[in-house]
Amino acid sequence: MRSERKENLEGSQVEYALALARGDTEASHLVIEDLLTRRCSLGEIYSQVIAPALANVGDLWCKKEISVAEEHLATQLVLSHLERLSSMFAWRDRLSSYRVLVGCVEGERHWVGARMFVDLCLSRGWSAEFLGPDVPGNALIDIAKKRAPHVV
Repeated sequence: MRSERKENLEGSQVEYALALARGDTEASHLVIEDLLTRRCSLGEIYSQVIAPALANVGDLWCKKEISVAEEHLATQLVLSHLERLSSMFAWRDRLSSYRVLVGCVEGERHWVGARMFVDLCLSRGWSAEFLGPDVPGNALIDIAKKRAPHVV
């Protein structure tokens, strides 16, 4: 049963990656809907479908098989899915006293993975805050001192 689920997720990842590379909003949405219908966890969706599909899109861009605009479109499709998924899986009440603060250091503009990590923390009932990309080092230190999270 476990290997069958893994194969199904791999198939979903391939479909999702193809949809992202084409910039196909409807097809990418249908893959996410199917995963939800199959009661996949947020962790499964993020780690076994979305993250590998994004890596595939990055590889296509590196090989010049898609343009930077197409790569950006794929990222925007993913962000729309993350927004929906995070709202579906996040606990409304904190279940844990853990506090997490996540931000990407100055100069780092690749932040989708960090955002996914925050969503996963929220899905576990943790308090998690996301500062986004390109956070100046001093600003990150200052807010970490003020917010006093367990993990930065």
